[in-house]
Amino acid sequence: MPIDMSTLTVGAAYSRDELARRWGYRSGTAITKGVCGSRPDARLVLFVTLNKSSNQPQYDDRLEGSRLFWEGESAHGHDARIAATRESGEELHLFLRENPGEDFTYLGTLELESVVFKADAPSRFVFRLLDA
Repeated sequence: MPIDMSTLTVGAAYSRDELARRWGYRSGTAITKGVCGSRPDARLVLFVTLNKSSNQPQYDDRLEGSRLFWEGESAHGHDARIAATRESGEELHLFLRENPGEDFTYLGTLELESVVFKADAPSRFVFRLLDA
């Protein structure tokens, strides 16, 4: 399914349901994971919640100025694809919220600065916000 970012505004807040409608999904449940990808458009979207619910994995994610420090998925499902974005030209986009239940703020595109792959824990990524 194509993910069209052209109608979104950096700094604006969006619910998962609204984004799902814009992108042609039936509901927001289609994009409930922390990473959503669209191969036809060469686009990956990160959904980051800084303060996790107690029943969610407690990833150490934080935004410091224009840098996002992010732990990848425990199962490492998208690690290699995210790490290859420099070579592949695939776009990375960030939606961030402070707390569960809030809408996500679209912060724009990311550029990968570094990654430390881990086998027994989530890999650690550092990104730079390009639209900050």
